Amino acid sequence: MASNRKEGVEMRKHTWWIVFLFVLFGSSTAFGEVNFKDVVPFGDSLTHNDLLWLKYENPPDMYGKDPIHAVFSRGASSGDKLWEEYAVAGSESDHLEIQIGLYEARRLLGLQDKATLINLEIGGNDIVNNDDLLAAHAPGENGSADEVIDNIIRNIRSAWKRLRDSHPDAQFVIWTITDTTRAPRLCESLTEEEASNIRAHTQRANAYIRSLGRNASVLVFDLYAVARRLIAKPPELFGRPLVPPPDYGEYDCLFADKLHPTAVSNAILANSIIAGMNRKWDDRIPRYTNAKLANLAHISR
Repeated sequence: MASNRKEGVEMRKHTWWIVFLFVLFGSSTAFGEVNFKDVVPFGDSLTHNDLLWLKYENPPDMYGKDPIHAVFSRGASSGDKLWEEYAVAGSESDHLEIQIGLYEARRLLGLQDKATLINLEIGGNDIVNNDDLLAAHAPGENGSADEVIDNIIRNIRSAWKRLRDSHPDAQFVIWTITDTTRAPRLCESLTEEEASNIRAHTQRANAYIRSLGRNASVLVFDLYAVARRLIAKPPELFGRPLVPPPDYGEYDCLFADKLHPTAVSNAILANSIIAGMNRKWDDRIPRYTNAKLANLAHISR
């Protein structure tokens, strides 16, 4: 009898030790893999490209899935949902407040589940819509030019804090702003000084965005750096390189129009996001193969 009581006590101690370890280490690995249960993107046409074909009169499949949609297609399981109601083509950073407000209103009404993964991509249109002003002045030379960037930083900071505070368990993908001087729209029309000014302004905003990557819940997708590498050295698919700017408008080009990526470029950007997720959150999301990329680019093997 004494032996049985002793064994019972030891078993209870063993059980409580297991529970303690689970609580201690289980909570610290909350971001051990990507949770695609409810993915909510906020942003502009880079994450809402569904209707671009109408404006630019290209075939719809030339644009394909935007990068976060492409990531979702590779990583999601049955029952997971991508909520596409919030990112809107043409949005500037001022519109983040409206997009997030709509999301929060839909949550209150029971029309929207709480996001487990939030994608935040914005700021490119702020740059594009003010490129003459930004091109004419280096940072610190003109208050109006500097205010364009200050406003982007304020809006992203406000959105990040608002979403972080209401979603302490969510994961975030936050994009840097791309180098618009490399896109077909501007790549041949700017002087080197003008292009340098726009890049310097853009990088001032990106410095803040990159700082968010210190958070365990945040993956910063450095679109600025990735897109510049992609344009400088386009990948080859079965011996045929993709076509960089100033060319655009073909399936094997990097750009479908003067501003927006083709389907193959979107999938390549998705691969970069997937690689970052796998590193940061210890996952094994499969990437798009060269065969799939070639198919999107209409390149025959």
